[in-house]
Amino acid sequence: FAMIYAGHGSTTPKITIIVVDQDHSEGSAQLVKALKSEDSLAVLTSPPSKEKGTQFPDYTATTAEAAVKEGEVPVALIIPSGYGLHPISFGPQQQSTQIELLNDSSDIIAPQMVNGLLQKAAMTSMPASMAQQGMDLTGKNIGGFTPEQQKRVDAQMAQFRQYLADPAHTNRTASSSGAGLIQVHSRAVVGENKPNPMIAFYAAAFGVMFLLWTASGAAGSLLDEAESGTLDRVLSARVSMGTLLAGKMSFA
Repeated sequence: FAMIYAGHGSTTPKITIIVVDQDHSEGSAQLVKALKSEDSLAVLTSPPSKEKGTQFPDYTATTAEAAVKEGEVPVALIIPSGYGLHPISFGPQQQSTQIELLNDSSDIIAPQMVNGLLQKAAMTSMPASMAQQGMDLTGKNIGGFTPEQQKRVDAQMAQFRQYLADPAHTNRTASSSGAGLIQVHSRAVVGENKPNPMIAFYAAAFGVMFLLWTASGAAGSLLDEAESGTLDRVLSARVSMGTLLAGKMSFA
C-alpha cells in the first residue's frame, strides 16, 4: 500500500544478496561479475560502509549466514571451493559443484528469483568452461577421441577462447535456455523448523491489510458521528477531543 500511494509506479526494487566466493578461480570470478551486472540484483561481497574510506572485510560463509538470520538480506550465495573445475553437469552421471543458497523460509519470492538469475548468469559467464566440459564428456562417452580428432577439438577450443577474449564481443548476450545445469542447494537458515513457513508470510501481509481497514473504519465512524450530531453530544459531556481520539485509538 505504501508503494502504491507513494507513486512509485510499477518499478520492481532490486533484491540485495550476499555472494561469498570461496573458490577464487577464474570461473567463480566471472560468475560474481555476471551477477553484479544483473539489473534486478544488488550484490554485496562485503558489508556496506556508512563512512567514506572505511572498508570492511569480505563476507564469509558464517557472516553471510548471520546477515540472513538478522534480516539484513533475504538471500546469500556461497560459491564453494572447486566450483571452477566442475561448474555444470550435463547429466545425472556427472555431478557439478553445488552452490549453496541461504534464505529465509518465509520469503518465497526472493530465493526463486535469485536461483533463476543465478542459472542465467552462470550460463552467460562461463561459455568456454561449458564448451570444454561438454567436449570432455563427449569424448568420454564415445570411448575417446583419436589423436587427429583431439587436435581438431583443441584448435576449435583455442579459436573459441580467442573469440570470447575479443573486446568486440564483450557485450554479447546469450540465452538462458540451459537453466538447471547449475546445481543449487537451498537451505533455510531462518524458519527451517517451521511446519508451515507460509503462515508467517501471509500473516504479516494480511496483518498490515486489516490494520489499514481497521484504521479506516475508525476514522469513518468519527465522520459519521460528526454528521449525525453524536460527536457534539459526547463532547458536551466534558470529554475532550484528545480523550475521545485516544479512546477510539485504544479500541481500534
